[in-house]
Amino acid sequence: MKICEICGTEFHPKHGNQKYCGEECSKIAEKENARQRMQKYRDKYGVKNKKKWLGSGNIGAIPESHWAIESATVYEEKVRLGLVSKKFRGDCKIYS
Repeated sequence: MKICEICGTEFHPKHGNQKYCGEECSKIAEKENARQRMQKYRDKYGVKNKKKWLGSGNIGAIPESHWAIESATVYEEKVRLGLVSKKFRGDCKIYS
């Protein structure tokens, strides 16, 4: 007999490594482990500001009609995320 780490009920494990009584407790534990992994990642890399996360920038679902405007928007997003420094780009005259 083992005791489930999530709900505390006793159960007969199907194998020696089983920690949870059933699939429901297993899924709860999986979500908690994923939450802890993400928190550890944020703590390690300093991602505390939601504005640094992907998807919160100025890029919309519909691309701009002109390629230079779209390119500039993508470049601004890269600058915002710290992927590139804000310097002159030779392929786009918007940044000079």
